[in-house]
Amino acid sequence: MVVCPHGSEPKAGTPVYFQVDVAQMASFLPAGLSWALPFLAYLPPITFDTVAFCALDPPEIPTIDAFDVASLITGGRIGAALTAAQKFTQLIQAYAWYSLCTCMVDSTPAAPTAPTAPTDLPELNPPLIVSNPPVAACGDYLSGSTLITTDAVHRYYLIPTSTATVPAAAPRPISRPVPAGATNYSATFANTGTGSPAISATIQLVWQNSAFSPLRFDGPPALAKGASATITGTVPTGATNFYVDVGLSSAAGTATTLTAEVQLFCGSLPGQVQSSCCPPDPILTARLNSILEMVTLIQRQAAPFSYINGASHSGLSGQGHIDVQGLIGVSVNLTTTPGRIGSVDGDPDTLFDVGWINLGTGDGSGRRLFVSSDPWVYFPNSAALITRVGYTFQPDVVATITELIREPS
Repeated sequence: MVVCPHGSEPKAGTPVYFQVDVAQMASFLPAGLSWALPFLAYLPPITFDTVAFCALDPPEIPTIDAFDVASLITGGRIGAALTAAQKFTQLIQAYAWYSLCTCMVDSTPAAPTAPTAPTDLPELNPPLIVSNPPVAACGDYLSGSTLITTDAVHRYYLIPTSTATVPAAAPRPISRPVPAGATNYSATFANTGTGSPAISATIQLVWQNSAFSPLRFDGPPALAKGASATITGTVPTGATNFYVDVGLSSAAGTATTLTAEVQLFCGSLPGQVQSSCCPPDPILTARLNSILEMVTLIQRQAAPFSYINGASHSGLSGQGHIDVQGLIGVSVNLTTTPGRIGSVDGDPDTLFDVGWINLGTGDGSGRRLFVSSDPWVYFPNSAALITRVGYTFQPDVVATITELIREPS
């Protein structure tokens, strides 16, 4: 559809050359294309030459389906991923035209209605299925199950675990160091003992300073048999060490089993989840896409998966040459072949005395390549250098030479 019958041009003040990176592409898109926004991060920056761009009508709105989107975000087959990227780029350019360009004589129409989201649009990290993992503790201390026997003159420690009774008057236990940067903690205690009588346990998280003097005592109410509790809080300022000790309610000789786990967190709170990674770096994205384009070009030229037909040169007979560029090969089809031409049956038949071609440049040509079948193709290793295809056919032979070129990049 013609948008500007009498021509179009850049709007006043629009730069002639500029580039738009991933972070700013969305500024061209209408609200109806919000479904496309999560996928823009997979595109290379878009460069505009507004004089050339605005001299033409806006690009057509491409049809984008779920396969295109999946190919874009997964990389898919290289060809499919590049096609998808081209479609998204064309979509942005189609709407950018209305921001950058204006009709020279006619009134500039409004941008077209945004296409709806494709059916079965891929989702990126759907929240009902995936979530960020919890923040990992920078210190995790687990006591294991420790059997405690009540004794009037002894104390017991879960962290570090005491395997033997320690006299109450003995020196402090060997405590655990607090990791550098620890700011918060979560501690879980459990009284998992069975049997009778029911023994309750008082468990305390004891914080120490560098002189090993107590700074604070944190703990839940006394835990009855079968009970557990989790406490959270901040690590006291100046705390360098900690330990967990136990007191029991029953008389001497009774026992219960206790466990303790203390997790220390550096700069985060217990239960928080890890935040998403940093947004894409547009400079890094541009460089990676530049590398991808160069590697793709090398692959297309040096190790192509396939080829497409380029220009065809028909009605060739006798001697002459054609100028070419960007070949990966040539094919020859014979449109007139006299009965005198010799042949040997095979698959394909081998032909004799048809003629030959020479591939080269303006500086010279390579060896003769005899056309020995119909059709006949040739893919030289140095095809990218070829700028000239010379041909020599017998006067009664008419042929068509077709340029074989790489897939679109």
